[in-house]
Amino acid sequence: MSIAKPFQKTALVMALMTASGAYAAIEEVIVTAEKREANLQETPIAINALTADMIEQKGISSISDLFEKVPGVVGYEAPSSRGNISVNIRGIGSGNSNSPSSDPANAIYVDGVYLGVAAGTGVDAMDLERVEVLKGPQGTLYGRNSTGGAINFITKKPGEEAAAKIKAGIGSKGHESLSMRFDVPVSDTLGVAVSAYSRQRDDLYSNTNSAQSGFENIDRQGYRFAARFEPTETLSLDYAFNHDELDEHTQMMGVVGFNPMASAVAAIDGFPNAVSITGSSITQSVNATGQGVAGFVLAGMAPGDFGFDQVSQFVGWTQDYVDWANSQDFDTKPSSGSSDSNSESTNEVDAHSLSLTWDLSDSVQLKSITGFREVSSMNNADLDGMNNSVDGGVMGSIQLLTIGGLFFNQIPDLTGQFVKALDIIDAINERGRAEVFNTYATIDHEQFSQEFQVVGSTDNLDYAAGVYFYNADAEFRNHQLATFPLASSQTKSYDISSEAASLFGQATWRPAGQKWALTAGLRYTEETKEITYLWQGMSFFGMTDAFSLGFAGVDFGESYVTNAETLDLPERANYGDSFEEDFSNLSGKLTAQYFINDDTNVYATYSTGYRSGGFNGDVYNFATGAADAFDEETITSMELGLKTTFWDGKAQLNGAIFSYSYDDMQVSTLEADGGSISSSIANAGQADREGLELSLLLAPTDNLLLSIDYTAMDGDFDEYPANITADLSQDMTDIAKRGLSPDNQLLVGADWTLMDSANGVLSLSANVSYQDETQPIAASVDKYTIGGVSTPVTFAQHENDSRTLVNARLSWSKAMASSNLVVSLWGQNITDEEYGVFGFNYGASVGLNLHQYGAPRTVGLDITWEM
Repeated sequence: MSIAKPFQKTALVMALMTASGAYAAIEEVIVTAEKREANLQETPIAINALTADMIEQKGISSISDLFEKVPGVVGYEAPSSRGNISVNIRGIGSGNSNSPSSDPANAIYVDGVYLGVAAGTGVDAMDLERVEVLKGPQGTLYGRNSTGGAINFITKKPGEEAAAKIKAGIGSKGHESLSMRFDVPVSDTLGVAVSAYSRQRDDLYSNTNSAQSGFENIDRQGYRFAARFEPTETLSLDYAFNHDELDEHTQMMGVVGFNPMASAVAAIDGFPNAVSITGSSITQSVNATGQGVAGFVLAGMAPGDFGFDQVSQFVGWTQDYVDWANSQDFDTKPSSGSSDSNSESTNEVDAHSLSLTWDLSDSVQLKSITGFREVSSMNNADLDGMNNSVDGGVMGSIQLLTIGGLFFNQIPDLTGQFVKALDIIDAINERGRAEVFNTYATIDHEQFSQEFQVVGSTDNLDYAAGVYFYNADAEFRNHQLATFPLASSQTKSYDISSEAASLFGQATWRPAGQKWALTAGLRYTEETKEITYLWQGMSFFGMTDAFSLGFAGVDFGESYVTNAETLDLPERANYGDSFEEDFSNLSGKLTAQYFINDDTNVYATYSTGYRSGGFNGDVYNFATGAADAFDEETITSMELGLKTTFWDGKAQLNGAIFSYSYDDMQVSTLEADGGSISSSIANAGQADREGLELSLLLAPTDNLLLSIDYTAMDGDFDEYPANITADLSQDMTDIAKRGLSPDNQLLVGADWTLMDSANGVLSLSANVSYQDETQPIAASVDKYTIGGVSTPVTFAQHENDSRTLVNARLSWSKAMASSNLVVSLWGQNITDEEYGVFGFNYGASVGLNLHQYGAPRTVGLDITWEM
């Protein structure tokens, strides 16, 4: 028996190609979203599908490349990381991808294997046959934590004939890439394929600190081995192993605002519900402090006097800060970044998958999918957007105001304040920098999954059922270094594990002679989460912050250690504390579909979804000795859809309107605490969301294919946790906003065969994407002490700008005797649009607001040879 080729019925091609390469008509699209091959137009799910050709034309190398190119899908790469991707589908975000505490809300599968953490999901993808993006809660067939949707990556299987493909590329910013694949039929029953890739690029942005690296280069490589064994006509085994590595500089962070001082916050625009972050009270305070020290302290000293050098240096630091702060342009992306240390991120991923398919008969199939995946991720980053080096850098406002307060004896209940101020300056000089916030974090994640499926059909019934098991363990080590030398070094490390099991089944009944199809499905899940806190921190005389320790006789700076993998720090009170929670859920789906004619059908779906609860490893309640836990999230969805083909097969229109209702919605929040910042998950009460999706595909001529996709979203929060302090409570229901989800998104694409002759085929693939501005997170909150009252406030956020991105690829292909040659000139963000993608706020004490940005214009040339 020969090795079967990868599924080729149309391989998800969006239009039927003639022999010359021109488009003839809209062709059917075959998907496997319901565990069986089915026509996309007859599948009652909102799906976007990408073929291998489309993946090539759109320049998709990793999951982040789907943003701006698939309607309703956005996301970002988490701060301080590369390759850790947070995906947002239909306004449902996956949360902080740098943390293994929470499960992604949008499930990612590779050949049916669920990826349990977001870390490592952004490495390059190899050998893709197609990508299917399923929208809406997938509570039955993709039930584990798929409240927003599911993204299926399906790889090419080894072919029955020897084949080779080699692709090399060069581009702007030193871009170089090389990939290759070889298919080798070993025998009539065994075929293998081996693949490898390497991709490099210089930094997109330089560093104002010449002693440190730049930002956002590319340095990644990987290889893959796949085998298909078919011992009989009814049994096949597919095995694949992937190894991927990434070693890159992290994102450039730009300062986009300063929070007001406590003395000024009540007079700032927007108080207390949308406090402006573009005020100047911090800068004015630093300036006044510097001038005061110069006029009242330094003026009474002479060179050679005790402390003269340090006081002079401090006055210079304050002026440097004022000059730097006044030079910040919050509305323009900076041309370069700043840091006082290298910002580095690594990922190493090993993944095994084994699929066994056994055809019991022409109508019943058994399938087993086994997956094992290991991810090691390291993020070492300066996350304040400043160069805090003594030589050529800028000190942070919190350090400057603290030192100035000591010079003026403005900090009560302390003695020897002048000397202690000098000691702080000496500690900064000895270290050579005064970091505002640096972090070193590692994730080591290991998972195993097993799924058994039975898929079958009768004359009137299609069904799929199965069982699913999942087990994962993760070690998170997080060293935070904040506001040197005032806070301390600390870790918020933990171990976390998950065990899950589920039963699922779905059936579609098509009454004989009727135009109706009715689908029903259920999935029952049980999960157990366990966490062990492993926090460490400096502790002397019962004190943990460097400032207090300095006045107790411990040298300022002694409570800091260098970012390193192994930290010799005392254990905190919660070290070794373990907690366990059980979760269970029953989710389901009901769909009624009506075929108006052979080309048009409508459907209505009621479905529910579930995202398990867990623990915030970055947060602990020392007062009660309890873990910070969050509950499971549930979602109910109602959707009406239309799928139709018309104009003699030259046009296709798909549309859907949907409504979501959440209970205990999980929202990723950022908490500022003593100069450090932590991410956590909070249950945000209730939220209702509505949306509209329209997709139009046109083939007006034999050589032109046009696509238009529009997505609209509406709805924020019906209930949101109040911002509570010791004295007051702030109602957040009308303040919190839907994060990272534009109200409107439009994608327009064209695939055009410009020339078709004996000399080759010249084709152009271009797409333009637009989306409205978005808010990075639901709400940015903190508290101020005003007149002795602890007052809750919410900060305005620096929005991610609306943007219009233009991408294009011009390709010339030449078919030869036994091979094909393609030369492609490509450009991404051709108009060099400047836009933000994510931001966060360090709160009242540090006062900084940071933002990260999308990539600027890049261009390149690819040459592909295939036989």
